[in-house]
Amino acid sequence: MRKICAECEHWKMGNEWSCSSESKHGVLVETKGWCMLKPNKRKRWNYHPACDNLKKRKKRGFFYEGGNKPIEEDLDNIFGLMEEILED
Repeated sequence: MRKICAECEHWKMGNEWSCSSESKHGVLVETKGWCMLKPNKRKRWNYHPACDNLKKRKKRGFFYEGGNKPIEEDLDNIFGLMEEILED
């Protein structure tokens, strides 16, 4: 899976956003923000590929949408995601 701008500490969310369940970028919410890495900040969508200077943002939460799976499998997935947050 490719790294995107929204996963970087240098990216800050802006005021422009859109919501689409069938996005060509594979994300539900698209947000235009700013790359603060260089002195002249650049506008970047959250789904843009991250540059080589990616500084991983600490994970603080997640969205989980259950499917047609048994509840036990959903709970296992949720516990796994929670462990990822606690490890950071």
